[in-house]
Amino acid sequence: MNIESSQITGRTIFKGFLWILGAAATLYAFHMHVKQVVENYANSPEFISKIASETRPSLIFDQNFSIIADEGGSKYVDNIEIMPPLPEHPTQMIVRANTHLSHEPFLESMSANEYLITASRGKKHDWVFRLKPHGTVGDEKRVFRIEIIR
Repeated sequence: MNIESSQITGRTIFKGFLWILGAAATLYAFHMHVKQVVENYANSPEFISKIASETRPSLIFDQNFSIIADEGGSKYVDNIEIMPPLPEHPTQMIVRANTHLSHEPFLESMSANEYLITASRGKKHDWVFRLKPHGTVGDEKRVFRIEIIR
């Protein structure tokens, strides 16, 4: 057995240290690159909009069912029929869904008009909302938001 060939020199240790340091630096640089790419994508408006429309789809519309903002809700709602208020009867909205909604959609007024809102199932996939004015202020444009609960 040759003793000289099995000895570890300072130069060998230094080369091993440089190799380990280079590998660690490469891994750190790769980690930082992946982190930056993911962070840029997660903060992009397109990604945030996509997540919001998938997790909390909603529609914002006025009393004429003019859609002001579609935040993924049109994927689940075909139409909303809005019955004008009668002197003695509450306003009524029929939400015509294109798929079964197992949970009642959340309907809220976004204007100064306040309503007591009750919901019941209608025909097929429909949800019927009855709106009784409560603390109505003026005859301004009525704006509503409906959120689909999945």
